[in-house]
Amino acid sequence: MVLSIPTKAKLLGPGDSQGYQVMITRDISERGAFLKTRSPFPLASELKMILDMGKFLVKVLGNVVRVEAEGMAVVFTWSNVAVTGM
Repeated sequence: MVLSIPTKAKLLGPGDSQGYQVMITRDISERGAFLKTRSPFPLASELKMILDMGKFLVKVLGNVVRVEAEGMAVVFTWSNVAVTGM
């Protein structure tokens, strides 16, 4: 079963003024995820993501470790869970 989670991702670093891009996960685990997007970030980019799990928002930092035509693979480096609207 493929777990598709709505995700917002944003590049981190000096001079990165872009806002969040909306993406969908294709595969996800406790260590990382593959994000489907037509505009993947460059290899080795550091990014901030927000995974919308319904009643939970998971905030994640990660690094792009693989780029493909349909998206990018990200390894998580930090995460935090916030409970929403209970």
